[in-house]
Amino acid sequence: INTIVKGYEYLDDSYVHKFVDLVNILKKHHNERVIIYFDYQDGKNKSLLINQIRNRLLAEEQFKNRVITKTIINEVLEEYDKISNAIFVCGGKEFTEGTDLQKGNVIINFEVTPDPLSMNQRIGRIARLGQENQIHIYSLANLNSLEGFGLAYLSRIGIMSSNDNDATIISGSSHEKMIALRCNCCNSVRLVPEEEYAYALSTNDLAFKLKTILCLKTSECKDPNRSKLFVDEITGNSTYATVMTRVLNKDFRCNGCGTLFRRDPKRGYVCMAPTQNTIMRADIKDINRLYCNKACVVSHCQRHTTGDFKDCKAVKMYNHNKLISNVMLRSICDSCEHNNDCPEQCRPYNDSALSVEICKKCPYGSKSNCNLGPHFVEFNDFSTGICPICRKNKKNAKLVGVPTNTFNEFIRSSWVLDHTKNTFVSSLENEIDRVSEIQLVLETAK
Repeated sequence: INTIVKGYEYLDDSYVHKFVDLVNILKKHHNERVIIYFDYQDGKNKSLLINQIRNRLLAEEQFKNRVITKTIINEVLEEYDKISNAIFVCGGKEFTEGTDLQKGNVIINFEVTPDPLSMNQRIGRIARLGQENQIHIYSLANLNSLEGFGLAYLSRIGIMSSNDNDATIISGSSHEKMIALRCNCCNSVRLVPEEEYAYALSTNDLAFKLKTILCLKTSECKDPNRSKLFVDEITGNSTYATVMTRVLNKDFRCNGCGTLFRRDPKRGYVCMAPTQNTIMRADIKDINRLYCNKACVVSHCQRHTTGDFKDCKAVKMYNHNKLISNVMLRSICDSCEHNNDCPEQCRPYNDSALSVEICKKCPYGSKSNCNLGPHFVEFNDFSTGICPICRKNKKNAKLVGVPTNTFNEFIRSSWVLDHTKNTFVSSLENEIDRVSEIQLVLETAK
């Protein structure tokens, strides 16, 4: 397998540079079948990008008779077999598994997925028994994005040059029960296996604690007035460090009503109330509780929908734009002619656990237009939570974590949590070391 990797350091226009290289690659392989893949797992709608690529190639005189225009799988395969130098712009992940495309021998990853199993499946579409031609795999990646780091990882552990590699299974299946930790001093994030986290809490091995639950990244993390002194009982080594706290980073599902408590990677946990898409807020004093968004609570209060404050400008603006910041809401309230008449507890920007608790006790709270009303979701040591829907219906049911057990979920979660800091790179380097160690054991055993 001939592997060619091309990286780009452009943040906004990497597409332009990728397309130029795509055209040159297609020219080079003018007599061969070529398959073009994208990242179908990043949560974005790919139809616009895929259609754009396909239409631009169809507009080129040199490519228009090569590009497959069908989209139904049987019709695609029929055209693919008929055209000896076909260009197949793969429209979905259904073509990345099981489909026999071995008449082709060139793959272009216009986007690189960081999922080792998916990349291995792509290679397997053409690297099959009976393939007689040299296989060429081109991967085009924006080095400043997740795909760049993903490509570096996949290349390092050898997946890009083979579809029969122990690392594929190792990296793709060993991330069950990964948990996220955050330092309250510097906000660094670290992802570790739950078993290692539990062991770190009980052991006196300082080196292991520093690798998992202790942070020394900044001077504040080691400040004796803010941190804690840790001593290794065997070596006698000691240091001040901050214990990283566990944060929620996975979805939960109720084992009673089946409702999903979904975590939006960029915003946080989405309210479980039907028709709502607002984000729950964490309580600073009690990290095991997530509260309603105060602006959402106020917008459903009858006092603000049909009562004294039905003309509230801040609530109207919130209903128009659910992502409006508390700073903007405060600005609207401060400039409102009814500012002095509005009780402090009714201010939509007063986003705190105590403020939401006040709404729960308010007579209007029980008359909320939201079927859950002002509420919170409480967790027991981050493993299970109390379902607010079942609690409202006086049923006893729990929110149970949906495990993230693939490298794809691990790296995407890590990127969203902390891709602007060095801790993401550190997590990736640790993962490379871990896979390399297992590879060495397997090679020794062969």
